[in-house]
Amino acid sequence: MTAKAAVALRIVLVAMGAVGYDLLAHYSNRPTTSSNLGAVLATLPPLLITAGFAWRSTHRYAVLTFCVLAVVALIVFWPALQRHFAILYLLQQCGMWGALLFGFARSLRAGQVPLCTHWADAMHGPLTAAELRYTRSVTQAWCGFFAAMALTGVLLFFAAPRSVWSAFNNLCTFPLLGLMFAGEYAVRLVALPGTRRGGIVEIVRLYATSRVDRR
Repeated sequence: MTAKAAVALRIVLVAMGAVGYDLLAHYSNRPTTSSNLGAVLATLPPLLITAGFAWRSTHRYAVLTFCVLAVVALIVFWPALQRHFAILYLLQQCGMWGALLFGFARSLRAGQVPLCTHWADAMHGPLTAAELRYTRSVTQAWCGFFAAMALTGVLLFFAAPRSVWSAFNNLCTFPLLGLMFAGEYAVRLVALPGTRRGGIVEIVRLYATSRVDRR
């Protein structure tokens, strides 16, 4: 298998896994579904992330010890997790949007290169002055999107039925991301006519390829 094929396969598998997880997470929030499923799904991502850090860390045994203690804690507090697993879903969603907001907003500081500018330059650089201004504005727009998604999720969690909140977090995330990319592309056609095009697929491929090359 070629390197490009391997990257493409990885992207497809990650996308399928993300969609499958969201569907199961939404199903677990139904009143008739066993709370065990929701508790397992809610705790699985942080455990996998911690295990991944342990595998890559030079202090592997210390992190693995932490993982073992975390599993013990899960066993002890499992009844509470069954009752309140939705809070873990909420924390994961807020953590994801918060991390994205932090990363994009941090790149807007003085002396930093906005993330969208960095990606556009990597794909089609060097950029013109108009493209530099536009990609900075796009980075700001994504900051607003991430903040809106986090805030909407929190408001729905406390003010709407569980099914409505779950549908927004688990079923609407990818369509809304798609609409955001489509809207940005439409604006780009007007703001930067005649420039070279690049979309989400190219950005994801660039990111995944850079990860492979760093290994």
